[in-house]
Amino acid sequence: MYMLKQFLLGALTVALVGCGGGSTSESHAEAARLLIAQGDSAGAVIELKNALQLDGANGEARFQLGKIYLDAGQILESEKELRRAAQLGVSDDQVQPVLANVLLPLRKFEELEGIQIDTLSDDSAAEVLTMQGLAKLSDGELDASAELLQQALEKNPASITAMIAKARLHGANSELSTMREQLQSVLELDPENSQAWTLVGDVEQQQDRRDLAMEAYASAIEYGKRPLDPHLKRAYLLIQDGDFESAQKDIDVLMKVAPNNPSVNYAQGLIYFQSQEYEKAVTAFAVSERDKKNFPLALLFAGTSHFVLGSKDQAEGYANQFHAIASDNVAGRKLLSTIIQSKGEHERVESLMRPVIERYPNDIDGLNLLANSLMAQNKTDEALDLLAKVAELAPDSSAAQIRLGAGMLASGDQSSGIASLQSALKIDPQFQQADILLVLSYMQQGETEQALAAAKEYRTRNPVSVAPLNLLGRVHLAMGDEALAKESFEKALTIEPGDPAAHSNLAQLARNSEQLDVARQHYEQILKYNEDFLSALVQLASLDAMANDEAAMVSRLEQAIAAHPEALEPKLILARYYLSTDRAQKVPVLFTELDSTLQDVPAVLNVIALSQLAEKDYAAARFTLEKLKQVAPGSAQMHHQMAMAQAGLNNPEKLQEELEQSIALDPEYLPARLALARLLVSAGKLDEAKVHLGYLSEVAPDFPDVLFLEASVARLEGKPDQALAALQLAFEKLPNETTLVALTGQYNDMQRSDEAHKLLTGWVADQPQDILPRMALAESWSRRGATDKSVLEYKEVLKLDDSNMIALNNLGWHLTETEPKLALRYAERANTLSPDTAEILDTLAIAQLKNDDVLRAQRSIERALELSPEQPSILYHSALIAVESGDKSAARGWLVQAMAVEQAFPERAEAAKLLKSIN
Repeated sequence: MYMLKQFLLGALTVALVGCGGGSTSESHAEAARLLIAQGDSAGAVIELKNALQLDGANGEARFQLGKIYLDAGQILESEKELRRAAQLGVSDDQVQPVLANVLLPLRKFEELEGIQIDTLSDDSAAEVLTMQGLAKLSDGELDASAELLQQALEKNPASITAMIAKARLHGANSELSTMREQLQSVLELDPENSQAWTLVGDVEQQQDRRDLAMEAYASAIEYGKRPLDPHLKRAYLLIQDGDFESAQKDIDVLMKVAPNNPSVNYAQGLIYFQSQEYEKAVTAFAVSERDKKNFPLALLFAGTSHFVLGSKDQAEGYANQFHAIASDNVAGRKLLSTIIQSKGEHERVESLMRPVIERYPNDIDGLNLLANSLMAQNKTDEALDLLAKVAELAPDSSAAQIRLGAGMLASGDQSSGIASLQSALKIDPQFQQADILLVLSYMQQGETEQALAAAKEYRTRNPVSVAPLNLLGRVHLAMGDEALAKESFEKALTIEPGDPAAHSNLAQLARNSEQLDVARQHYEQILKYNEDFLSALVQLASLDAMANDEAAMVSRLEQAIAAHPEALEPKLILARYYLSTDRAQKVPVLFTELDSTLQDVPAVLNVIALSQLAEKDYAAARFTLEKLKQVAPGSAQMHHQMAMAQAGLNNPEKLQEELEQSIALDPEYLPARLALARLLVSAGKLDEAKVHLGYLSEVAPDFPDVLFLEASVARLEGKPDQALAALQLAFEKLPNETTLVALTGQYNDMQRSDEAHKLLTGWVADQPQDILPRMALAESWSRRGATDKSVLEYKEVLKLDDSNMIALNNLGWHLTETEPKLALRYAERANTLSPDTAEILDTLAIAQLKNDDVLRAQRSIERALELSPEQPSILYHSALIAVESGDKSAARGWLVQAMAVEQAFPERAEAAKLLKSIN
């Protein structure tokens, strides 16, 4: 009978869809109603969407779709459809009760409270009142909730929703027996009410009747349209019982219907964590982290998982977040302490662990962490007392003995330390950490013979392990016997051909002897047996860099990044490479997909800030550096970078303040002191600048930048000989383009142009590819009146850099008389590259004038004057153009202005002559 009913319903659906000469919006909606009656929500959704595709204004279809979405837990989608249904005229009596069910989980309580029930039927009003009562319950207003729920039951005494809500209210009042009775009344009226069965399970669980709770959740799952709550609650119970296999079955169901639900992912993360599948756990906890208010432990488990996987920066980020939320949680304090201990933050570890030990004086992990932090701060006596206490608490623990031994060794008590390590080996001869520490302690003391003997004994007890052979190899290296070291590492490879440690040691030996191909082979062998092994990929990239094979280096780093997307090392190396090769724009892209906890790692913020500075995005750089200042103590370098950002933002006061802070943090940080001295010189504060210059001259007397600064101060003080001596020394210490041009410029200032010209001529002959010296030589030829040779030099510059604006502009100027058409082409190219430069517009105007284009020449010179209204040469050229256009009055005005300027200019005599002729 059931099958026949299903068949008839299906046939009727087809008939309805097929009638009328083609499907309509209403026919699809009717088909959806039939599918809903069959319990086929998925099919109904398809039909309703078909209906809406044909007629988006079908309000009834949107209302039905909103109800299905609500039942499926798709709250946001439900809200959207219900609101549109209301706009399309579906009655309040239909929409408002369903919308109230949506507003409650969205916590839109104010809107929910504002729903008016006056025009609603009793049943609909009861539903709205129930949701309003649950909202008050959620806010802890129990009396208000009780009043609203009573009103709901008065409107509809048979309202199952109101009765269940009242059961919840009893639960909130800790009236579990009454709650259970209320739920029993519901189940007598509706034995298949999934929500009631879920709440029964909650009551049984609170009363520690786990078997009954399991039965209740099973019933809720059997009868429920929305299985999320009962499946999830049963999964949590199974996880607590250690039945991960059964729990996973519930989670698998939930993942199909709610793959992004924080609760579901938290449960999944717990299963992965307990099963030591830490990479999968990290992914699951990342989803539950979005609701960290309700799942703070997700941060703890995620941090622990990252720590186990070796992602210490991410682990620290999570541990810090968890500690901020739950500062009293002992596990959180231990995790954070374990992570930051490796970073040397020993005082912080001490502050974290002391309260733990005061509360739990026999907590072995806490005692060990506190002892290690004290040992690192040279508080040896207290540390050893704590370690001794650990050994007393766990006399049969080899780990306790080894920690005590390590503490003894660190305190300088060599004999007692070794005795404890030997005790650890007696307790557990296979406890390899004791062997390793024993060998290393001998090596640290320089007792290589004892280290060798201990390593050999370790090898004897573990004949099929690679660890003793790798350790033995290190001992041989310490003794200077590379041949025996190599033999040990090679023996390790006979046991494990792909052992990364043995291959890495052999690769380092090969690199020491410059056998880079051999080193490369070892790293490639690591990858053969350990696909995408991070350190091997990074080391191969370094070999590529040494071979100047930049493409291979970048490819290798990109491979490492693709295989280890959360690893910072390859990203940072590639970022620094981009910075060094003027591709700063590629740096931020490397970190865009990075986990939020890693984006605030100091090293990441630093390279991003440097890229922003290189791109002259000073506002972004300042923002990034402010973040860096928050997550890491201010460093001299960071304040110097902030100063660069302030300089770009034209904040001279902040610039000086940042430079002074940089110097205060590290008086020996020369870049900041140099920058501050230059700033003071430019501000005319020579006495203050000379204080810094004195320090710089003492610690770095031959540093070219310091010598440049000495030259600047000497020039301002009218001491050209001292300036020349400083620049001569700078050129001697570092003969490059910059020091050459500075030195020849000083020679020219002192009217010793022959010496400058000789230096430039010689340099260009030896280094023809250097642009700055060739530009200076072109200018030198120009000063000597050899315009033809100056033109030749500028043309050579354009062969090296066809976009050199100065060369283009100067060629345009030099050729205006002899080759005006060619001059115009050069001037136009320069103006295209820099359309708002007064000097270039001035050259363009004269070139246009020489090509008889007076109108364009007027426009160009007017723009040049707008940009530089007091430049006498431009005023003179304005007069020349005005004369050509027949406007002698305007020409006279420009010439009077030019002659009134005190600044000297090359055409002053010609300007005076022209003014006289006009007058």
